[in-house]
Amino acid sequence: MTSAPDISIVIPFLNEEENIPFLSTEINAFVKKNNHLQFEVILVNDGSTDGSLSKISATGFPENTKVISFSKNFGSHAALRAGILHAKGKHIGFMYADLQDPIENIVAMHELAIQGNDIVWGTRKST
Repeated sequence: MTSAPDISIVIPFLNEEENIPFLSTEINAFVKKNNHLQFEVILVNDGSTDGSLSKISATGFPENTKVISFSKNFGSHAALRAGILHAKGKHIGFMYADLQDPIENIVAMHELAIQGNDIVWGTRKST
């Protein structure tokens, strides 16, 4: 990829071995569906002690995926910060490895950002 990606998706995770295959499937389908945009995926391992890293290697994430791995658990804020520092995208979106939020929100928020909003923040209508 010669130019900066449109969107960097930062995904912190801790002991998500069971969710990694689902995450990979969803990310791949999302990137394929939104092929008019360029993505980079940044997976930040916040000190997992399970088989999360080996699952990442065994499943097929998109070509432009980076993995950052901490030696121990530093917390989600540190993981998000590390992802931000390594992001090359014009915009940065965040999601969690357990897919608790719809991944399509990233494209909707990107659309708001390119309309001139410096920060786009999502909230839930219910819990």
